[in-house]
Amino acid sequence: MRPGQIVILRWTAALLAGLFVGLASWVAYDGTFPGDRGALVELNEAVGTTIDEPMIVIGDVTDSAPMGAVAVVIVAVLALVGRRSDALMVLLIVGTVLVLNPVLKDVIGRGRPDVRLSPEVVSPHGFPSGHAANTAALVGALMLVAPTRRSRILTATVGAIGLIVVGFSRLATGVHYPSDLVGGWLWVASL
Repeated sequence: MRPGQIVILRWTAALLAGLFVGLASWVAYDGTFPGDRGALVELNEAVGTTIDEPMIVIGDVTDSAPMGAVAVVIVAVLALVGRRSDALMVLLIVGTVLVLNPVLKDVIGRGRPDVRLSPEVVSPHGFPSGHAANTAALVGALMLVAPTRRSRILTATVGAIGLIVVGFSRLATGVHYPSDLVGGWLWVASL
């Protein structure tokens, strides 16, 4: 990577971190974000509870323990094929998110939405979304260690679809505001 590209990446990471801090400060202070509740109410009125079951499955699969297990398998495979620095990078990115996201939730202290009765057991705090952060960390780490341009594009495409599906599942079950998802994605993108 050329020095100019590194500078651009660092400035981009700093900008994303600033956006995360701004959003986190807003929701920590105010408890709400403009349009969050209205968008969530409209979505839940549109989809109702008929798709709760598959949305809960998506939530279960992208929770911290399963995502951590997937990361461990990826780290082990990378280490076995001699890509130790890539294995370390995946471990650091995913591990950092799995450890720090619950801490961020407690520090920020934003409660969960109350637009409907939650169909699943969740922690009392919702910002930033752990599911959004977990999937973003895994997708981002895989993109960084993908060996070819083609595999990076494939990872980005499949990963983007995954992020959208996971985000929708959190909104459809009413356990997160849209800004919780954006917060999870922003803080991971700033790593």
